[in-house]
Amino acid sequence: MRLALAGLVCVAACAGSPRPRYELPEDPTAAIVELRKGEARIVRIEADGTIRLRNGTTSADPEQIQELLRFIVEDQRFFDIDQQALKLAVHQANSRYGTAIAVMDGNTTTVSVRLRDRVHAVEQYALEFSAQRYSAVPALQRLAAVERAIVRFVAIAHLGGESTALRMLRAANDELYARYPEVELLTMDDLATAGTRKDGALVAHFRRSASATTVTVATVALPEGGEPVAKVRSNEDP
Repeated sequence: MRLALAGLVCVAACAGSPRPRYELPEDPTAAIVELRKGEARIVRIEADGTIRLRNGTTSADPEQIQELLRFIVEDQRFFDIDQQALKLAVHQANSRYGTAIAVMDGNTTTVSVRLRDRVHAVEQYALEFSAQRYSAVPALQRLAAVERAIVRFVAIAHLGGESTALRMLRAANDELYARYPEVELLTMDDLATAGTRKDGALVAHFRRSASATTVTVATVALPEGGEPVAKVRSNEDP
């Protein structure tokens, strides 16, 4: 099974240019990608492909891991995101607004990546909100894209592959169009989380935030041997 990173394909790869392969730590249990929210570990992807979540484990094969790393390291230049420079850029961008905005119930997102020859970690308080507010800070946009890619990667793995994720996306969009025909359809970019209910049904959650207060969300359940059932809501203004 091959996991897509929300349809983000490098132009060079499409043109046939070779894409890099990254040497991983020799320890198969070493964390090569980790996502934390505050003190809570959300995702830990290990060198052998094991994906450790808060409520279980799944796995990805080596090529899927390489694809994720290429997006993070090459496309988003994660190792070039300097923590202090990012903090300064956000501070300067906030100053241009004239009024500081505090997110009282936010938490700090930390993304860590470890290869055999280098390791890097970057953190940002209220990352999603900050990325929306400070759209002119490129490093912040790249960090937010990395977080979304990790979450999406894990969700697709949990669902068993891209084909199942796309099937659930189609069900979400069918329901979205039926209820809100003027609202833009969801995409794989909007896949937020996935899980398994106690009855064995797969569940996928899609979420698009046009702003801090404007959202379209869909929850899709896929019972074993059944058809996906979607529930949607949106307050987007077409």
